[in-house]
Amino acid sequence: IPSGEGVPILRGALTDIFVTSQTGHMDPESLAASEFKHRYDSYRPLLYLTHWVEFHLAGYGPPPTAMMHGINVLLGALTALMALVVSRRLCPGPWQAVLAAALVGLHPLVVEPVSYISARGDIMSVLFALISTWALMRSVDARGRPIRSAALALGACAALMLSLLSKETAIAIIGAWATMALVLGPWRAWAVRLLPLALTLVLYMALRTAALGTSQAGISGAVLPGAAWELPGQILRYFMLVLFPFVLSTERLHDPAYDLPGVLALALAAAALIFLWLRSPRPRGPAALALVGGAWFCCNLAPCAIAVAETRVLSDRYVYLSLVGFGWLAAGLWEMVAPRSLPVRRLVQGAAALWALMFLFVSHNQVGTWRDNEQLYTNAVKMEPRSSMAYYRLGYVRAMDGRWPEAAGLFAKAIELNSHNISAHNNLGTTYLRLGRLKEARSVLVRALRVTPKQNYRGWFNLGSVYNAMGDQARACIMIRRALA
Repeated sequence: IPSGEGVPILRGALTDIFVTSQTGHMDPESLAASEFKHRYDSYRPLLYLTHWVEFHLAGYGPPPTAMMHGINVLLGALTALMALVVSRRLCPGPWQAVLAAALVGLHPLVVEPVSYISARGDIMSVLFALISTWALMRSVDARGRPIRSAALALGACAALMLSLLSKETAIAIIGAWATMALVLGPWRAWAVRLLPLALTLVLYMALRTAALGTSQAGISGAVLPGAAWELPGQILRYFMLVLFPFVLSTERLHDPAYDLPGVLALALAAAALIFLWLRSPRPRGPAALALVGGAWFCCNLAPCAIAVAETRVLSDRYVYLSLVGFGWLAAGLWEMVAPRSLPVRRLVQGAAALWALMFLFVSHNQVGTWRDNEQLYTNAVKMEPRSSMAYYRLGYVRAMDGRWPEAAGLFAKAIELNSHNISAHNNLGTTYLRLGRLKEARSVLVRALRVTPKQNYRGWFNLGSVYNAMGDQARACIMIRRALA
């Protein structure tokens, strides 16, 4: 944690007033009102272990930024290499495998997990999930050599556990593997190896429950129906973002307008792919590759539906594991519908090359938005002007720089977009206090406390500080007692 010296918000007489961030505002009642994520979704001990190692390598101080980013870039490169290795076992030719690996390594949607240091869990989870898939496929191929096959199957289980301990990204990958079993065969050989992998998932949930407790380790049943309905729309939206990645933002909001079209599109696409596979003369031909790719893309997006149901935000990093499946889907469809005329094929391939160059250009520009928080959240406001959290986070950055009038306007806009954004209320009240606008500060904080009167201790403390500044020490003491209670 860097020193607070020189940070304007931590200077002055009222140094105990918090301008809260998402991770710092953990009052249960305020979390529910603000629609923040809960802490229990962060059971990621392997990810935290890497940060612990960095901390010790840096001499028990903040690790150098270059070192942390360098590790992310290295892990991202290894993930792309592993995507190439897995794809070579599935794809009919080298260029299809290169396409899948290039999507995982260079697509603009990958910029977030690689550039965002705290998103390292996504990279690690995808890397180990691909290693597990490779070991599983090798185990099936080596079924005539029992010892080698068993060792590879055990390695697949170990890699899956490492993936889940990094982040729960691959929690639904067994659905993609089941599709591979049915399509690629022999299904009995796959089934024997999928059973211990399913037990690995059970063991992971048991570890999670032991660490966090029963009430916090699972998923609320109330969330599941809505998440299941919204998932096809999210799959459709991510599919469009993979094709046309021009609106990238850390605060991309869920759009209900995609829900019904997503259900219809997913049903039609699944029916078409299954029909093409059943009619294909080659069991492991292009139709099989397309079906496996489609199942991989959809199954590995399923966990994001829970996160989106809680936060209403579709982050770029949620599609990271699914990108390799998109590459397989595209390669399989191309082989099925590609024109036989060589000049036409060259023309289409040239268009694909231009498409790839466009991706590189967009990725290069996207890296710039992650230069600092100012750039990141300014871009978020520009790309998603309906997001209350985008304005809140940019306001927080401006407040940390002591730019109080600008911060006040951004916090007010955040409240206008979402009246239940309790952190924005608290921080707007704090900002008005810093500006000497005491009556406005009191009004904002009173509104916040009407929403979360029981556990919003920061709101009570801030309101007490306002009364103290107004010269009403008696009320100030009452408010601060409520905060301490």
